[in-house]
Amino acid sequence: MKKILVIEDTLAVLEEIVEMLEMEGFDALGASDGLQGIQMAREHMPALIVCDIMMPEIDGYEVLRELRGDSATATIPFIFLTARVEREDMRKGMELGADDYLTKPFSTEELLAAIQSRFEKQHLIENERLRMLSHRLVEVQEAERRHIAHELHTEIGQLLTGLKVSIGMAKRLPSETIGYRLDEAQALINELLSRVSELSLDLRPPMLDDLGLLPTLLQHFRRYTGQTQVRVDFRHAGLERRFASKVETTAYRVVQEALTNIARHTSVASATVQIWVDQDVLNIHIEDQGEGFQVESTVNTGTASGIFSMYERVTLLGGDLAVKSAPGSGTRISAWMPIEETETLLDTRAAFTPLAVGIRSNVHQEPVDTVPKSPALSRPEVRLILADPHDLIRQGIRSLLSEEPEFAIVGEAKNSAEIEDLVAHYAPDVLLLDYDLGLDVIGQVAAIAPDAHVLVMSMHDNEAYALASLRNGATGYVLKETGREELVEAVREIADGRRYLSHSLAERVIDFYINTQQAEDITLNVYGTLTSREREIFHLVVNGAKNAEIADKLVISPRTVETHRANMMRKLGLRTQADLIRYAIQHGIISVEE
Repeated sequence: MKKILVIEDTLAVLEEIVEMLEMEGFDALGASDGLQGIQMAREHMPALIVCDIMMPEIDGYEVLRELRGDSATATIPFIFLTARVEREDMRKGMELGADDYLTKPFSTEELLAAIQSRFEKQHLIENERLRMLSHRLVEVQEAERRHIAHELHTEIGQLLTGLKVSIGMAKRLPSETIGYRLDEAQALINELLSRVSELSLDLRPPMLDDLGLLPTLLQHFRRYTGQTQVRVDFRHAGLERRFASKVETTAYRVVQEALTNIARHTSVASATVQIWVDQDVLNIHIEDQGEGFQVESTVNTGTASGIFSMYERVTLLGGDLAVKSAPGSGTRISAWMPIEETETLLDTRAAFTPLAVGIRSNVHQEPVDTVPKSPALSRPEVRLILADPHDLIRQGIRSLLSEEPEFAIVGEAKNSAEIEDLVAHYAPDVLLLDYDLGLDVIGQVAAIAPDAHVLVMSMHDNEAYALASLRNGATGYVLKETGREELVEAVREIADGRRYLSHSLAERVIDFYINTQQAEDITLNVYGTLTSREREIFHLVVNGAKNAEIADKLVISPRTVETHRANMMRKLGLRTQADLIRYAIQHGIISVEE
């Protein structure tokens, strides 16, 4: 049964039209003024709206303008009812996006014919929109493939060719000049690793799967600002834990797409991103003060593939997304989705103890163990186990460390099972563990050999990975690309029970922790962000007051009430009266008895 909303301030006419539509098998809803009509359109999402033009407070033109500026209601067919037949009036309505006019008085047959015509045309429009969107998505996919092919062939391929040439020349050079060529090869390798990392981030950041939404977003914002010069004002609450993979992916892609559009289509210097967890819902709010755009025409012409992609991702999770914009008024994207919480990680702040905050790669600290150990150089040997799935990497680490007389490499492991066996047999002083073998190995090692310390080695030059390693019990974290001197220093420090971070990461880990704390804003449990006037209206609305009653009580105009109410609903991430009441009950603002 198709739902039709009728907005008409003359009650007799409103009741007549609603009854007429119900007799024809439609689910008809009635609104007696423009403010109520806007609210009901957003709440019920009708298949078609029939609206009078001449109404007090907000006329039909204002209703249409408001609904066309919201992606959720922008494409709902809209028929004007009017006694005014002047060409100027009709042109004004058509410019705003009206689909048809019915001149009062009209017959049942005329109304039904207009409605049927709109439904048929809407069906054609939807089919054409889907066709255009499908075409656009194919174009986007092909452009992405072209970009990847270009990166692989032109950028990475050229670097590999240069590396091959450099190594080939080194074979024919006298021994005293080989060092220069090796330095050149190492520089090419570093550049190659950087390009591969950038390409990986463009496709899908590994951090999203490894560490979750919050560190991935912080990394993305830093990279985004570096590339576009658009600063991201980020506030969040409740993101320290992990969520289901599909929720984290969807939230990340929504933010990524929205910020990409801001960089491409606006000239702003900053954008606002707010994400918070409220009960069992993840809320996302992204806003810019840029040029804005006409939502309806953008959606209808099929150029809004990004908007459709965001909307499709969110709705597939049972959530909702709305884009509100108008030329000269900036753009606001609001999304919410139910969350399925999975494994809970320790809170970043709780895990980041004063000892960890004070980490410096060259600062000595008290041993982690309660029983102090002798200095590393005074021991007969420091027993080491190397754990990495790649033979070449283990061989490289072995060659770097075997020159030190106090180091004894007692075993090598490719996987967690081999690690457990070797640790149980040799009880090493230090386990050098590849990050990708899994941080859960650290706990398993601690259970088998409590005196063993774990030095995580990783290709991830990112402070979030280092912090995750420490949080899971590692004593240190170094990059695989680190030089021999620093690796030796790290092993000695770890063997003595002191924490260690690579020189390039120590300061960044501290900054990451500080920035994470500063970004968190507990007021994003959001009721605290409402103004005093919005809170007054909040309480009146949840207690059943209508806009006109609120206006009389607060001695303001109904239009002002609607503005405050819309801002309040936007901040709370709510759409309907039922959502508002449920929010008030869940947060103890009102009781169930009320």
